[in-house]
Amino acid sequence: MADAFAPFFENFLFIQDYDCHELIVRGDRAFVRGLERNKRIPHDGGEAVIVKQRAFSVLHRSANGQWRFSRGMSNKPAEE
Repeated sequence: MADAFAPFFENFLFIQDYDCHELIVRGDRAFVRGLERNKRIPHDGGEAVIVKQRAFSVLHRSANGQWRFSRGMSNKPAEE
């Protein structure tokens, strides 16, 4: 993954912000729903691009107690 994203980060500053709207924890599973904002700023001084999208993630607590990303999806809401 790092190799795949390297060209992107060479060309852009990427800032992500997340607003959690719902968090449900059941045993070793957690479900998170919210809104993320991704801001992409070109290093060459071009115009910034901001993308807002809904996000849903499933996390799993591993044997050592750490939460790990398991599944996720995001999609753009209808235009405002």
